[in-house]
Amino acid sequence: MFIIGPAAVAIFLIFGTPEAALVGSALVTLVGTMVVARGQVLRAFRRQPPHARTRGLGPLRATGFPALVVAAAGCGMAFGACSVAVPAFANAYHGTRGLGGFLLAIWGFGSLVGGVLFGAFTPVRPLARQFPWLLGALGFTVGILALMPNPLALGIALTLGGATIAPVLTVHNALVGLVTPETMVNEGYTWIVTTSITAGSLGGALAGVIVDHAGPAWSFLLAGSGVGIAALVAAHPRAGLSARPDLAREPA
Repeated sequence: MFIIGPAAVAIFLIFGTPEAALVGSALVTLVGTMVVARGQVLRAFRRQPPHARTRGLGPLRATGFPALVVAAAGCGMAFGACSVAVPAFANAYHGTRGLGGFLLAIWGFGSLVGGVLFGAFTPVRPLARQFPWLLGALGFTVGILALMPNPLALGIALTLGGATIAPVLTVHNALVGLVTPETMVNEGYTWIVTTSITAGSLGGALAGVIVDHAGPAWSFLLAGSGVGIAALVAAHPRAGLSARPDLAREPA
């Protein structure tokens, strides 16, 4: 998604057409969906007992869950905005056709490295305390892209900054599983994914308007600000993440 996809689109743009890239993406999505749908894991799922039903706002009533929804919105908006701003930045410098896709792939490669390093070390803080700091780091690394003077500098910044993506997504998903009541897990992750995709669409649309009128730099600032606000919400005591005893314990 973050490495092969953008690079494949860049290759399509160099040796083919944007239409071919769209058709290729659709075919990959179709094949992937069929593989997942036929998987043994899905076939082995058991329905919850009839009495275990979600009512009203469901997981939104769980302490700490609204903060995770805000985080999904902030990250989604940032990723959507950057998916527009990075190619626009590359085009502004008359780079090679497809350079924007390769820059996004480099961002994904940084995320891969960050995820491997993050998984290799035992955290010293509970997830609820790590999360605001990780969000803040992601927001900073995205916002600072506005200061990059050329595609080379942007590529270096994307590589380094991408290292924050996988840790953020890892901790975020782990917290969703911990915060959401057991009988509402499906609803919980549906809220997160839907919010992220919706915010990504909004971020991409806003970034497109901003790029046309003010340039890519302001789109990067928009993206960084969205994640920064999510970090402040997650860190606030009223958000409930730090107030839950099950999330505030030090890792074993």
